[in-house]
Amino acid sequence: MIAALLAAGAARCFSPEPIPQATEQAFQKLFEYSRAQYERNHDVYEREFAEEGRSADAGVPAGQKIRSRTRRSYRAPGIFAANAVNAIDIASAAIDTSVEGAQAGVTVAPFLLAGIASPGQVKLTLAALEGGKTRVAAAFSYEQGPDLETYADLRLEPCPRQTSAFEQALLEGECAFERVCTLVVAKLPEPGGPEDLVTALSNAKSLCGLAPDFTPVRADVAGAILVKTKDDLRKHYQATDRDRAAFVDALADREKDDLAMISASLPDDLDACHKDVIGTMYARRVWEEPKTSVGLQYTVDLFPLTFGSTDPAATQGQPARHDVRFEYDYSKGPLTLTAGLGYGSERSFVGAPFQLLVRPSAEVSFVAFAIGGERLRTRDGRANFVDGALVPHVAFGLSLTEENKGDFSAVTGAVITPYVAFVFSEKIVVRAGIPVTATRVCSKAALVQDAPCDPLQAPTGSTALQWTVPASVVTILKM
Repeated sequence: MIAALLAAGAARCFSPEPIPQATEQAFQKLFEYSRAQYERNHDVYEREFAEEGRSADAGVPAGQKIRSRTRRSYRAPGIFAANAVNAIDIASAAIDTSVEGAQAGVTVAPFLLAGIASPGQVKLTLAALEGGKTRVAAAFSYEQGPDLETYADLRLEPCPRQTSAFEQALLEGECAFERVCTLVVAKLPEPGGPEDLVTALSNAKSLCGLAPDFTPVRADVAGAILVKTKDDLRKHYQATDRDRAAFVDALADREKDDLAMISASLPDDLDACHKDVIGTMYARRVWEEPKTSVGLQYTVDLFPLTFGSTDPAATQGQPARHDVRFEYDYSKGPLTLTAGLGYGSERSFVGAPFQLLVRPSAEVSFVAFAIGGERLRTRDGRANFVDGALVPHVAFGLSLTEENKGDFSAVTGAVITPYVAFVFSEKIVVRAGIPVTATRVCSKAALVQDAPCDPLQAPTGSTALQWTVPASVVTILKM
């Protein structure tokens, strides 16, 4: 049956020059090898997942499981895309130019910048603070999300095995393959060197049945090899023989449509029918499911580095503050909760002793509604995700940070910030808040003394909390 289809296909192939019988036979071998590999890959795929199912959940049919490499490809980016407005989390972009509490700064996630979208990320921060101070920080965070293993987890149906459709896709490229072999590969001029080009051309001709040592590969892979060989020869002749390069160009221009057809890859796995939606489905399900993240950060603030000064009070980049901070984050759907605790020390000026400080914090945010004419939920009640991200939306939140002396004898500072965040995309967030700030300052009686007053070191009775409410809303644009 297959031989009859191939024979009929060969008879229908139009070509300005006769197609050699050896080329027709070569394509038949490629076709048979491709079909057998397709069946073998699916058999192995289903058998491996059937073995996993017996050890984990025998009630899940093998065909329901998503291919492992597909889960790895979409799981981590799905986690990042599903994040709401968190206090401290992995930035949605590899470079974040907004550093909390700084006049200007940048946070870089080097692994993410290198394209490594793993749940564990390192962040490096450099920022400028008030008074000429500099902040340097390093952090590690890890986010644990759901491992969505089956199509049922994504509320999708598995793609069926479609051997006949795969065969038809192969046959549609038969004439193009045979014409390229006859009108391009057979006419490519032999290079005198280098050796790898000579070998590549010989291999291309063998795939076309025009040279010995035929080794079958999948038909679309063979087509890609022919195209690459032509491209490599053209580059070689561009540098060594312009006339031959022009000849190769002429061959390629005449058969450009066929060259494009045979270089296209054919989908052959059970995830192929979902390639356009599976990333969005991953992000949506991760957003809907509970997930947690933990982070650990070390921060040091440095006094300005002064050059050319004879003033003994001039600073030389000494540490003004350093601390270690741990944060825990929980989110599910529109709700995000964050709690953190920092422990370190700080001083107001060089020469003052360091005061141990404890810095607890908490934040809650809730996605309220969509903007831009979109709906937050689809008609079936699911989160409205487009292109792997929640539609533009508004989130309301409240954050609280507090600073205590190491012995908890007094609160040295606090910031309470109600805010609203306009999330236009993963990378563009406009956050408007009203920070109500409390700062411990020296009382008037303490300030008349000759010695400078350090509110971190002064007795409790000589200091007081000074509360400040801004007259305007503080707006932050995160890109």
